[in-house]
Amino acid sequence: MGTLLPDCPANALHGKGTTMTRRLLTTLAGALLAVAAAHAQDYPSKPIRIVVPFPPGGPTDLAARIIADTMSRSFGQTAVVENVAGAGGVLGTERVAKSAPDGYTVLMGSSGALSVAPSLYPKLGFDPVKDLAPVSLVLRIPGYLVVNPSVPVASVKELIEYVKGKPGQLSYGSAGNGTSLHTNMELFKTMAGLQILHVPYRGSAPSAAAVVGGEVQMAMDMGPVVLPHVRTGRLKVLAVTTDARARALPDVPTMAEAALPGFSAFAWFGMMVPAGVPRDVVPKLHAQVVKAMEPADVRKRMEDLGAEVVAGTPEEFGAFQRSEVVKWAKVVKDAAIKVD
Repeated sequence: MGTLLPDCPANALHGKGTTMTRRLLTTLAGALLAVAAAHAQDYPSKPIRIVVPFPPGGPTDLAARIIADTMSRSFGQTAVVENVAGAGGVLGTERVAKSAPDGYTVLMGSSGALSVAPSLYPKLGFDPVKDLAPVSLVLRIPGYLVVNPSVPVASVKELIEYVKGKPGQLSYGSAGNGTSLHTNMELFKTMAGLQILHVPYRGSAPSAAAVVGGEVQMAMDMGPVVLPHVRTGRLKVLAVTTDARARALPDVPTMAEAALPGFSAFAWFGMMVPAGVPRDVVPKLHAQVVKAMEPADVRKRMEDLGAEVVAGTPEEFGAFQRSEVVKWAKVVKDAAIKVD
């Protein structure tokens, strides 16, 4: 039968050898528990790196730096933010997914890389569900359905009827193929049964400018980009894309309230770690996220940037992420979305 344990012959399974085997197994189990307990007490024993898969600036980077500062003070170990931009968040996300699962490399991930990318990139180098473990949802950024003031509608229902009367004649702008501005509008088209031409631009700001200038008639963009135009009257806002009304414009109805029950599409950001981290790591990191994002002044800073704090439990975040992967896989397939 070969050797089962060092210096433990096969016949140890019988007679007195059974006792020896049990003692060895008990000793090994005790040693493993001791190691786990030591890790629980010692973590973190060295600096923590928080990877933000975007350039510096913006609400995601700011939230990561606030969390890093809180961790540094609470843990007595330095937590630093590393910006690893590229491929819409995929590059930095992959780096964390392939890093050592020891709790010292953490991701502030985005909805694009963590839910839509698997359907857009057939050869994606990681599985966002299997290769990463959820810590906490941190932020969501509401989107807004906006139209050029020349479009003669005042509600989502009126827009749907208007578009149906001009099938294929109207267009919408996005920040590019496969971006959330693209997929969110395709979800709208699918749910409402509309034919609207997609015009991709190189970024969110050019897309919004195109709606303001009348090059396209509408867009579904994030608050920080479109709300300044809404406040000056250069754009009309019809609805917010989250499942609850946005704190920035509480009088604007949700898409679900306005016309399409069940509609929910927004950018979100959350903390994740490589799958397989020791069990004590996630609760410790989660507690730091809650502590960092809880103060009223932090929430106000996020809202000023168009984001909302939505920290939840690891289990809630995991269930939400899995549902998002399924939802956007269907949207990408139905709309035959291809990336450049």
